[in-house]
Amino acid sequence: MIMGICGDEHEDRANMFPLVIDEFVKRKVEIIFHTGDIPYKHVNPILFKGLPVVCALTKNQVELDAKGRNAEEVEAFKIPPPPGWTFTRPGDRIYRLNEYQKAYVGHATAFEFLTGSEDKLTQKLNEIRDQNDGVRWFYTGHTHHQIYKQGRLINFINPGAASTDYSFDGCEFAVVDTDNGETV
Repeated sequence: MIMGICGDEHEDRANMFPLVIDEFVKRKVEIIFHTGDIPYKHVNPILFKGLPVVCALTKNQVELDAKGRNAEEVEAFKIPPPPGWTFTRPGDRIYRLNEYQKAYVGHATAFEFLTGSEDKLTQKLNEIRDQNDGVRWFYTGHTHHQIYKQGRLINFINPGAASTDYSFDGCEFAVVDTDNGETV
């Protein structure tokens, strides 16, 4: 299976995100994992070329902040996902790929890693695996920087930012080929 991983496109003022999807199509991606900070206008199967999408909703998209400033966004994401899409939410981040393999699709864990330690990240990955047998991939976003940690049982990937709005490194994404074990 070939998986495309992207996220953190925010407003995408330069309209770079469609180029990421075009690149996924060129690389024959079969499913897209979106690690959060998707604007509601991008929850659109046409933009994603009809590919299945597993999208991490952020805390701000599912819970009101203390002052209710995000009420419009919370209301927009109350709708069911489009056909072929799955939303993961805080507290419910596991997606079953097949009978034996699962993926964790979240948003802010990479930030915890950057402000913590690799040992704490490894501990968190082990906890996720212990609680969810078969989790092989851990996809997360939020930092706008690419991060990759290959483990014996689980791989951690933050694809970076899929727009130039908040990225320091340009428009970023990742592709994982589970058949040959390649990640680019």
